[in-house]
Amino acid sequence: MPRHPLLQPNHRRHRYRHGNLLTLADVFPGKRALIAGLGDLPAEQIHRLQAYGILPGRLVRVLMNRPMIIVQVEQTELALEESIARQIFIAQENNLI
Repeated sequence: MPRHPLLQPNHRRHRYRHGNLLTLADVFPGKRALIAGLGDLPAEQIHRLQAYGILPGRLVRVLMNRPMIIVQVEQTELALEESIARQIFIAQENNLI
């Protein structure tokens, strides 16, 4: 079965790129990431994420990535399911990831 042309494996953790974007689920614990956009999520879920500060242009720090992705946005810590974190795209910048 052919792969989607925008999704390409990216090294041993099976990280996937969407164009030049990675997802929040791909960030190693202790690293920061710049939110680039939100993917295909229901409007209610997008509004909830935005209310907690998950917005394009915002820096977040990944605290844990197993069993859930735990991120820090300013002074707030959020626990995200992996399926949601895979819909939060981050800018690929070497000094942040």
